[in-house]
Amino acid sequence: MKQVKFFLQVALFISLSVFGVGFANAGLITLTPNQQQIFVGDTIGIDVILKDPFEGAFSGDVLSGFGFDLLFDSNNLEFSGRDISSLWDDDSDFFADTDVAASNFPGIDDLGQSEVFFGTLYFHVLSAGDLSLGIVSDSLSSPNQGLFYLSDIADFGTSLTLHVNEVPAPASLAFMVVALGICGARARR
Repeated sequence: MKQVKFFLQVALFISLSVFGVGFANAGLITLTPNQQQIFVGDTIGIDVILKDPFEGAFSGDVLSGFGFDLLFDSNNLEFSGRDISSLWDDDSDFFADTDVAASNFPGIDDLGQSEVFFGTLYFHVLSAGDLSLGIVSDSLSSPNQGLFYLSDIADFGTSLTLHVNEVPAPASLAFMVVALGICGARARR
């Protein structure tokens, strides 16, 4: 069932990306990993930030909440939690059909800020390679998803690719192999 949900979300994300339907005119959602080098076994944090939150049609508006689903392959990544910014109340546990949701009442006013920090998502890395991670909202299928402005609800979606390396062999292992080779060579003499 989780795989079906994952593929439906990916299809929705692709269709919204291709046709440009329903995405926020408010700004750009960014996903930023908190570390440059990622290895299998790491737990990484991904910062979720809304850049230019009151751009375009939402100039002068009030942002009161957000909600979205996570898109990732559970064979490669394991969601291990979230740390919602102190600007928001974490509502994620109240909505079974939405992975991450938060609210701020009476809301965040347009004060000319260049970004609004939503929080950090944490994932345990299970495999190496180029791993895809995305977030998407669909307010038509869930009233708990989107960017909630006073004047409207705006859907959004974004993704990133994480390059994950195999765990490097420790230097001490290489040193031990060389030392055993030297000992073996001496024993043969």
